[in-house]
Amino acid sequence: MAQLSPSQLLAEIESLASNPPKDIVDDAELRTKLYNAFGAARSALERPTELVVRLLLSQLILLQPVESALVNTALDLELFPLLQAGDGEPKSLVSLSTATGADPTLLRRILRVLAASGAVKENSKDTYTLAPNYSLFANPAFGNSVRNCGIFLDPTFQEIPNFLKSTKYQNATDPKNTAIQKAFKQENSSMFEIMSDKPAAAQGLGVLLNTWADGHAFLHQMYPVKESLVESFDHSSSPVFFVDVGGATGQKAIALKESLPNVPGNIIVQDLPVYIKQAPNVDGVEFMVHDFFTEQPIKDEASSNILRRLRQACKPGYSKVLIHEQVVPEIGASAEVSVEDITMMALCGAGERTEKEWTDIVQNAGLKLLAVYPPKDGVSESVIEAGLEA
Repeated sequence: MAQLSPSQLLAEIESLASNPPKDIVDDAELRTKLYNAFGAARSALERPTELVVRLLLSQLILLQPVESALVNTALDLELFPLLQAGDGEPKSLVSLSTATGADPTLLRRILRVLAASGAVKENSKDTYTLAPNYSLFANPAFGNSVRNCGIFLDPTFQEIPNFLKSTKYQNATDPKNTAIQKAFKQENSSMFEIMSDKPAAAQGLGVLLNTWADGHAFLHQMYPVKESLVESFDHSSSPVFFVDVGGATGQKAIALKESLPNVPGNIIVQDLPVYIKQAPNVDGVEFMVHDFFTEQPIKDEASSNILRRLRQACKPGYSKVLIHEQVVPEIGASAEVSVEDITMMALCGAGERTEKEWTDIVQNAGLKLLAVYPPKDGVSESVIEAGLEA
């Protein structure tokens, strides 16, 4: 039988997913083998950033909490750096037990789950290597951030059912009345106010956001920055070329600067102190503390108010407001985008929006939606271009 091309293979898999043949469904052994093979294929294709999202922002009914718990246990044991050591050559159970101090029987049970979930590979009996998509976890600093972030997120997610039940299943839009306040028993406090008492969690969330962004398309990879911004830039009007409002530690602005090292004006990143103090020193990128999110609830009307304030700084026919955010498709939203939406609801009473919802917000702010540049990967943020007509 001739080997299928990648496109043919994809078509066969999509056909199977949409309508599994009855003979496969009824054949328990074959069905199980296919199920396991697809799980292995997912692990083989999974990017490290997708792994982080799956571990921290999703919980399957049984496997996921156990996998997450044992990943945290492995982090406590510093198991991932041990597996990565020596160019990642296979490590024996005995050597890992000696290095960690863990009982070998317990360690075997832990490694069994980690192997089943794709974190490690069993090369032979009691011999293991670290899966490539878990290489990030071999960095102790990243591991600590994941653990700290999980301590912050897990109680919030666990509180979602109780919170929704208490509201009689109304859509949550108040940033001071959602799952996170119930989880930490801090009523009438925003997420940022709650995080201010938990610097380790804030740092962990910052690392997660940066890691998440690493796996997504940057603004300059979708939007024609050179043609739409650089070529029409008027330095005499203002020396400021680009302002990333709410830009965290500047990952997107830094990527923009690296892609256009001779950008003709200043690049500025504005965000809360908790993020700005973590920002790196980068030539050509200025970091500015700006208390942006704590001044208003994150609702559609407030979002329009934010854009109205930005509009006041816009020059008609010249300035562009670029919104680098998710645009949720009307049907077929990815698991990642869907989970992001619920996460935003649980943390700050916000949510991801469809193109129609973004259009309404932009127009309510007195701006014109000029174009939407969607990502090719189906999960990255889109670029929404808005401005004032000349």
